Amino acid sequence: AVCSVGGTFKMSGGTISGNTAEKSGGALYLKNTLVDISGGTIADNSAKTEGGGIYIESSDADSVVAGITVSGNSADAFGGGIALFYADGITIQNCTIDKNKAPYGGGIANFGSDNVTLESNTITKNEAGDGGGIYIQDGAGNVITGGTISGNTATNGGGFELFESSAASVALLTGGVVISGN
Repeated sequence: AVCSVGGTFKMSGGTISGNTAEKSGGALYLKNTLVDISGGTIADNSAKTEGGGIYIESSDADSVVAGITVSGNSADAFGGGIALFYADGITIQNCTIDKNKAPYGGGIANFGSDNVTLESNTITKNEAGDGGGIYIQDGAGNVITGGTISGNTATNGGGFELFESSAASVALLTGGVVISGN
């Protein structure tokens, strides 16, 4: 639906739904871009590889995704709702991420992104083989603070999975994050 390579992408409201990508980013494909999302809905999109709803790669460190609903999206590999690839420093806050599906990271998949902050999000009813709610692979300094991760299903890591990460790769859970019923 929308592809941005370089520059700035801004979204404040609106709906992007019913799209299919032959590769990545069913609704949004954002690469080497400053991302500034402050509301709206990304629903019922699909991608053949990653980012059924949103695909973000190599974003600007000041990028923010806030107050958005990401629901009913699917990907055939990573990140049914949102896929982050080397998106260092991005913040995702106050979002509802629900009913998305992918083999890795039904709600959110983070591959190789460092210093990602997930703050006060509601991540529910997502499905995956690995990491129903959240899947992190090879990312360091990631923080999940506040919010709720519940009702997600997966073969491994219903709520959250940290996979194939070095000793430096950690995810800090803080601020009263609730992980239940996964």
